[in-house]
Amino acid sequence: MSGSRSRALITLCCVLLAVGCTRTDTPDPGARIAAAVARDPSLPLDAAHTDVLLLNLCTVRKDRLGLYGHDRPTSPFLDALAAGGVTFETNFAQAPWTRPSMGALLTGRWPRALHLDDRGPENTTSNVLASAHLTLAERLATHGRQTVGVIGNPHLRAEFGFDQGFARYQMPDESGWAKRTPEARKIVKTALELVEDIPADQRLYLQVNALDAHEPIRPRKSFLPLMQGGDKATRRPRYDAALRALDTQLLRLVTQLRKTRPNLLVVVAADHGEGLRLPVHHGPEHGNHLYRSTVETPLVVWHPALPKPGHRVGGLSQNIDVVPTVLDLLGLPLDAALDGRSQAAAVRGERTDADHDFVFSETFFRTTHRSTAFDGQWQLVRNHDDATGTVSDRLYAASDVGATTDQSTAEPAAAAELAARLDAWEAEMRLLEGVGTAETRELGADHLELLQQLGYVGDE
Repeated sequence: MSGSRSRALITLCCVLLAVGCTRTDTPDPGARIAAAVARDPSLPLDAAHTDVLLLNLCTVRKDRLGLYGHDRPTSPFLDALAAGGVTFETNFAQAPWTRPSMGALLTGRWPRALHLDDRGPENTTSNVLASAHLTLAERLATHGRQTVGVIGNPHLRAEFGFDQGFARYQMPDESGWAKRTPEARKIVKTALELVEDIPADQRLYLQVNALDAHEPIRPRKSFLPLMQGGDKATRRPRYDAALRALDTQLLRLVTQLRKTRPNLLVVVAADHGEGLRLPVHHGPEHGNHLYRSTVETPLVVWHPALPKPGHRVGGLSQNIDVVPTVLDLLGLPLDAALDGRSQAAAVRGERTDADHDFVFSETFFRTTHRSTAFDGQWQLVRNHDDATGTVSDRLYAASDVGATTDQSTAEPAAAAELAARLDAWEAEMRLLEGVGTAETRELGADHLELLQQLGYVGDE
């Protein structure tokens, strides 16, 4: 047999093997997905009857999901969830790395109000989410809800304040956690075990955090042939394979939950995306840039009785909108302390668009300080030289997703408008930062070791 024929046969066998190995949802993965997202218009969406599942996913890049147009089979379950739910077309995270971004997502507050960004060359991220800031879990617990949290990312460990409001909060395999972070299959297994003994007539808030798409990626080899195509020399197939493994576990979680809790509100959000050298000047990972590849994130809301399944919400939304949106959907009170806005009207089909005119994000990462404003047509990215107090701005068209061409000179009016908006927002952030002080905790050697493994501690 010739070498080329032999290689072709090996490739075919690998693909067939991959397809067979991915059929963990026997006998029919499509049928299992359909059952997991089955509609029931008779189910009420309110605090008294509805359970809540918040999937806060680490490092999930929007444009690598099928529901946002990716051509690889990375997310069949999430695609089906979006098809039966509501998808926000343009949603921004408030920071391109976990600690401040998840803080904003889980409290509805701007990161600077939370004092979660550590500044300095080592970026040891030792700041704590202070007890003065209410998490979604705390807000739901005050209304009698059973609260359970399971995490994979060490940034969210209990000693850093992210367990606030939870009756049960766990990172799987605690005894060996410094060696490697837990994969989604362990996180889902732990979550199902923790909720198993909660009576079905007691309302549940389950918050699950998974980071399979975060470096160092350990993708299931069976998924790689489905993702490679002509992209074998880069990390993108590995990233896509990790997304498919994550998607499989999310299907497992929702399938099992709905057996006893069919009236389930599911919210899917991410703290940030990943560089993947797309755009090429971005770099492979995240943290120090504000290109839309890392700050424009997925947001999907699903419930079995939504009036307009498959609705795509236009306009602009932000991760700080998640808390007020969930509270509003359940009919629970909002308060003035929330910086985000409820997008419940869009979820219920009463609006076609989210209602922000501008969205913002910011990063302090090691010695980097950048901020950005986006209005749907233009993105202004500002680089701060905090040592001299000077700034430099670049303007990119929304169609220039790769941020390849600075349009500041060609479009001075757009640049001036966004610069003024960003100036005003930054002034507001400085006022928020002046309220309270950062609470810190010294990191142990084992915690530093794991953060170094994830790329947050050590050489830049």
